[in-house]
Amino acid sequence: PQYFDNAINIDSTVNEAWYAKAKYYHDLGDKALQQNQDKKADQQYDEAKKIYRKLIIKDPQYADAYFNLGTIYYNEDSIDIALRMFNYAIQMQPTYAEAYYGRGLVEELQNKNDAAIADFQQALNLQADFEKAQKELDKLTAAK
Repeated sequence: PQYFDNAINIDSTVNEAWYAKAKYYHDLGDKALQQNQDKKADQQYDEAKKIYRKLIIKDPQYADAYFNLGTIYYNEDSIDIALRMFNYAIQMQPTYAEAYYGRGLVEELQNKNDAAIADFQQALNLQADFEKAQKELDKLTAAK
C-alpha cells in the first residue's frame, strides 16, 4: 500500500495509481474469500470499494472501476448493486466482454436466463476465446 500511496502523492491525477491500489486490496479480498476468511475479505473489499469510488469520482468514465466494483458486490451477494455496476461498465465501454459476462452471471442468478444467454453470447462476440462465457452459455442453452 505504501508504494501506491507514494505514487498517488507524487501525482494524484494518475488514475492508474488509484486503480492499482484498489486492485491490490481487491485481490487480497479475493484471496481471503478463497481461504474462507470472510471477515478479512470484507475488510479488504471495503478498502477496495472505497478507492474504486474515489476513482469513479475522479473519472466517471473509468469502466474498470465499475466492473471491479461489480465483481466485489457479486462476491458479497449484493446482486442488485453488482448488476448496476456491470451496467455502468458496459455503458462506459460497450466492448467490455468481461462486463457482459459479469452481467450474465447476475442475470443467471436472477433466473433471467434469456438475458444471461444474450450477455454470454455478446461476451463471446467481443472475445471469441472467452472460455468462461462459453461454458456458461453452453450450460444455459443445454438446460433449455
